[in-house]
Amino acid sequence: MSKIRILSTTLLATTLLVQPAMAQNKAAIGKSVTEFHKVSQSLAASLSDLAKRAGTASPNDKEMLKLVTNQLSLVDATADGVLALGVVAAEVRDAGDMAIAKKHLATRCTALKSISEATGKYVGSLASNIAAVATSAEVNKSRDLVVQLGQHALCNPGKA
Repeated sequence: MSKIRILSTTLLATTLLVQPAMAQNKAAIGKSVTEFHKVSQSLAASLSDLAKRAGTASPNDKEMLKLVTNQLSLVDATADGVLALGVVAAEVRDAGDMAIAKKHLATRCTALKSISEATGKYVGSLASNIAAVATSAEVNKSRDLVVQLGQHALCNPGKA
């Protein structure tokens, strides 16, 4: 009987210790998700603006914008996946479920970091080939947003 009492007391104490830490972790993830969402929405708006600009661009700029928007769309889709998993991680109620969500989030973040780094370089090189100054500036803004997403605290918890 005393073994059961010791075991249940230990289990209760462990649960009480883990709950505040998990609540803090959920709050931190929730804050990161909110910030990540803002940057992701800015990228989506910039992508939309670039698609509109392509309609009136010169033939060379139109070709460059096609390449830029195709690449930015890949980052945007990957960022949407990171955002969705971040929301799940912020909403789960069980430590085991949170560990699973964070594992999948880390995998998606690895992909986002890789694609955002490569896209940042690629889009930066294309921006210099765009003649319209305002369009080139919007491409550079998009590039900066892509880099921000790859370096965001949601995917780099130690750099918060």
